[in-house]
Amino acid sequence: MSENMSTNESTKLTKKEVDKIWWTWFKYALTVFGYERLQAPGFTLSMLPIFQKYYANDNEKMVAALKRHAVFYNTNIRKS
Repeated sequence: MSENMSTNESTKLTKKEVDKIWWTWFKYALTVFGYERLQAPGFTLSMLPIFQKYYANDNEKMVAALKRHAVFYNTNIRKS
């Protein structure tokens, strides 16, 4: 049981990492804005530290995560 707990503790994001992720998103979310993908490039860039931490030993999973987060998702609030 303690082995699982230490593994879980080592994979948690630190406050410093979360702050870095937020500031990266804050700086790039709207600067890399295009109609094809909206805010996906800025969001993917901000998620990069997480991917590097969790997929450091598995490049295939990291590439899949980058592709998964770089697709279009609608961030525009539209009232009908």
